[in-house]
Amino acid sequence: MTPLYAAASNGQKEVVEALLAKGAQVDLANTEGITPLYAAAENGQKEVVEALLAKGAQVDLAAKDGAQALSIAIATRSKEVVDLLLQHNVQVAPEQKKAARHGLHFSVRHFPWVAKTNLY
Repeated sequence: MTPLYAAASNGQKEVVEALLAKGAQVDLANTEGITPLYAAAENGQKEVVEALLAKGAQVDLAAKDGAQALSIAIATRSKEVVDLLLQHNVQVAPEQKKAARHGLHFSVRHFPWVAKTNLY
């Protein structure tokens, strides 16, 4: 786990910004392919997600299991993070579309705000 990953996961926006200013790699993933953006999205850290996106974090990267920041934000019911990722034109990888649609169908049923996504 990198310091940037830990700070992103824990919502430490100022630490994230300082690490990025010192040259931390914004998209450096852990051994499972999880990036700081994914970790922040998973924990509903909207301000950290904003900071990472402002420094060029790629919204479409997937972990080794195929999950992306958007799918984990939906799974953890983080509406603000989902909205933010959608504003950055997140795209679901072709091999993940079936799983993403299944997750979105479930989410639309239980969380109507997800119906506004552009992933269908």
